Amino acid sequence: MPGQQAADPFELVKADIQDSLVKAQTDFSQWQGAKSPGERKRLAGEVEDECKSIAWQVRTAGVVHISWSPTSGRERAAQSDAASEGA
Repeated sequence: MPGQQAADPFELVKADIQDSLVKAQTDFSQWQGAKSPGERKRLAGEVEDECKSIAWQVRTAGVVHISWSPTSGRERAAQSDAASEGA
């Protein structure tokens, strides 16, 4: 249509990853405050699923590699070989 631009694929992927990050952060915050083992287990599963989804999205884009440990609650991101070589 005249005057209407197609959505930039980069922006669509960026927004999707951002939404997943917010959900993972929210679930992680709830996990930290959860009292019952059952609730902590459920939330840990949700956080892990979101992190796996984010890792898949980012790997598919070939930008970075992400590792996450539910026991430490830390995320580390390192540039992939392709990104560090300026590809």
